[in-house]
Amino acid sequence: MGGEAMSLIGLEADLHIALDRHEFGLLFQPIVDLRGGRAVGVETLLRWQHPVQGLLTPDKFLATRKKRV
Repeated sequence: MGGEAMSLIGLEADLHIALDRHEFGLLFQPIVDLRGGRAVGVETLLRWQHPVQGLLTPDKFLATRKKRV
């Protein structure tokens, strides 16, 4: 098995542990109207504080399905 595949398998195992350890958190990013300079909304971002790899964005731990042609 290739290194990338092994890494994904390890990451999947870590996901199960992360849920038990409450390692996931939300960050809130304001959406600002540049003309008026005021906040008009907020975007919620999911992050995983991995004990070894640090702060991970969803593209690192959520699988994306590739379309079949």
